[in-house]
Amino acid sequence: MNDLESISFEKLLRIYQKYFSLHYLNTNTDNKLALIALVCFLTNELRKKDKNISCYDVLLKLGKDFPDVDKNTFLKSLACVCQDIMYGCKEFNTFGVERKDVPATIKKLLNEYVPF
Repeated sequence: MNDLESISFEKLLRIYQKYFSLHYLNTNTDNKLALIALVCFLTNELRKKDKNISCYDVLLKLGKDFPDVDKNTFLKSLACVCQDIMYGCKEFNTFGVERKDVPATIKKLLNEYVPF
């Protein structure tokens, strides 16, 4: 039996909520999903020039004004979610956002973060 099989749903949910929840984004589900998809899209685009770019690199650049504690918690957690979701994908929904507007839209969505 592996660790995941032996852990209760409630305990696993608490772990997820502690480390990977987006509940501090004060916005609707569409915007949360758009943020994830746009980070994945932009990371994928940047990887065409540098294969070593990660979602965390992208979020650190766009969220450069975040306090260090939020860079090392919220942005890192969001990057992990994005990195996991984009695994094996080649196409990403931009929710109608034009390529040139993706970075600004990500910044706008990141500004919905309320750290309390």
